[in-house]
Amino acid sequence: MLYIKRLFILTSLVLMAMTAAAQSIHSFAPSSVLAEGRWMKVMLDGRDDGVYQIAYSQLEAWGFKNMDNVGVYGFGGHALDEDFSTGHIDDLPEIATYNDREGRRILFYGQGLVSWHYDKQHGFAHRQNPYAAGACYFVHEKDSEAKHIKEQVAEGAVPDETVETGEALLLHELELVNIGKSGRELYGETFANNRSQTVTFDHKLLLGSKVRVQANFVALSPEASTFEVKRNNEVIATAKVSGSSSPYTYAAEADIDEWFKLDDAEEKLMLRIDYKAQGSVKRAHLNYIRLIGQQELTLEEGEQLRLFRNTKAIDKLLKYSIKGWGNRQKKVAVWDVTDALEVQTMAVADSGYFTAPEKGLREYALVDLGAKSFPGV
Repeated sequence: MLYIKRLFILTSLVLMAMTAAAQSIHSFAPSSVLAEGRWMKVMLDGRDDGVYQIAYSQLEAWGFKNMDNVGVYGFGGHALDEDFSTGHIDDLPEIATYNDREGRRILFYGQGLVSWHYDKQHGFAHRQNPYAAGACYFVHEKDSEAKHIKEQVAEGAVPDETVETGEALLLHELELVNIGKSGRELYGETFANNRSQTVTFDHKLLLGSKVRVQANFVALSPEASTFEVKRNNEVIATAKVSGSSSPYTYAAEADIDEWFKLDDAEEKLMLRIDYKAQGSVKRAHLNYIRLIGQQELTLEEGEQLRLFRNTKAIDKLLKYSIKGWGNRQKKVAVWDVTDALEVQTMAVADSGYFTAPEKGLREYALVDLGAKSFPGV
């Protein structure tokens, strides 16, 4: 009877799975877009989201002739959603591109390996794609015109607030060591021998205001140990790691999440990390350190790109003010890159203002289209 009961349960589970599959609304293309024509697989020269270029000369060397018809396809380097119940991925989508005929190149917004997410409880957090070492796209010359970036149509809604700043997200993370020889978490610099190391951030993105520093460390030693994050020899955050002598423990981890005041006079923000431990240390690593602060909505001299977002947009319809727009409006554009597949350009007034299309956290790219060179592929 026990066998029959188990068989009945197993059969019921199989029928439930078959029913769920039958009710699935997923539909799939009869063939992949890669099935026909000339295709080139390219890798982004960088791990971060941003604007990338493919020169006409490179496209011509690949045998492409009509640059208006050259399309870029793919999802880039962000890790795709692992929850299959939210939808499905079928083949490669074409993304919107900008055909810069004057500069003889095609520009597009490419997604690197690091993605950022936000929720009101925890704030911003990043995720590095654990399954890829580089972000890839596919390039193809179509029989028709490629998908190009279009201007977003303004609805004329009255904004709730005007903002001149947005959040700046800075990250230092190296993927060097898999300490457990398994899993998908990799760690960076080792402090087992070199107990004091410095991480430098580009200060020009951060305004002189409060900055949030978050970091994750791991260590393995018999006694408890400590990571100290210092700025100008002053300790701004401390992470205490528990000791362990268990042969089954690869490492213990500890986090920091603190605020400190930034000085506008600093050209480079240098944070020193000191590791303090008693006795033997088997391993000690920095996982990541990230800074979250405020930045102006502008491009400094020689700067090609600045990504920005403002969390006030979650509850309010925002009007954005771009600093110095009147001096550079012929070369600079604002792209809405919230949906990387459907990038649109914003209609910015001569005074440097534009209004978001709706409430909700959106990401924008301030782009100098006159820059001589962007990262390539």
